[in-house]
Amino acid sequence: NLVQSVIQDEINLPITIVKTYDLPAFVNYQTLVICCSFSGNTEETLSVYHQAKDKDAKVIVIASGGKLVQLAEENKDDLALLPNKIQSPRANIGYSVVQLLHVLEAYKFISNSFKIELENTIALLEQHQPQIEQQAKELAKEYYQKLPIFYSDDRFSPVIVRNQQQINENSKQLCHINVFPEFNHNELVGWVFPEELYKNSVVTIFKSDFDHARVNKRMEICHKVFVDKAHKVIEINAKGASFIEQAYYVIHLFDFVSVDLAELNKIDAGPVAIIDYLKGSLAKF
Repeated sequence: NLVQSVIQDEINLPITIVKTYDLPAFVNYQTLVICCSFSGNTEETLSVYHQAKDKDAKVIVIASGGKLVQLAEENKDDLALLPNKIQSPRANIGYSVVQLLHVLEAYKFISNSFKIELENTIALLEQHQPQIEQQAKELAKEYYQKLPIFYSDDRFSPVIVRNQQQINENSKQLCHINVFPEFNHNELVGWVFPEELYKNSVVTIFKSDFDHARVNKRMEICHKVFVDKAHKVIEINAKGASFIEQAYYVIHLFDFVSVDLAELNKIDAGPVAIIDYLKGSLAKF
């Protein structure tokens, strides 16, 4: 999803992202299917891989190991190996995104301009690292024992999804997200009940230079609505020149927020015991 947002102004072909077990019916021998799984053992991705081969699609595998790499090697599929020094998919988002961009460049779907933007992203994060860590600690205190609610422009949605997932997995805490303008057509009406819930929530509005002008107006109006209802309203302004710089700036910031919040919650950010339980239970069937 993040790559799709990064390249949406450049790529001239549609991208369909599949996060379940089945491929769309339109997939055929003219379709490029990229099977991306950090572990290489994600059962949904393995299911899609087999369907793609049955449909004679062109298959590329991005993984660090597992059954997916084994299948790719056996079938001589194009393969991009991810480093696996840290056995945590969420800690390897940089590798996954970069490999996807390189694959799309190799197939001439996009230019190589992202390489300079990635170098600039590294420099940006290194430059602002002290401020990022300080801001993260302050934000974690705001979200402690509260319900974080994140809103952004639709194009920035992969970033706030990532932020939500980090708070879920690292902080072991619930977090709600939605996007402009869609939530203005429905969710905004729900800011009435239960009153105890929204009074214990902290709304964060994420802003980037790539937001639609009309979304900016919507953000201004909704900010006033939330101030009257939520415990607190925060605005986060992404830094950087390109979309990928601004996306990674906010991702980097909230990775730190999630770890700081885990410390406040007195919980180890690393283990995801409930996911391990789920996988173990599924393996029995």
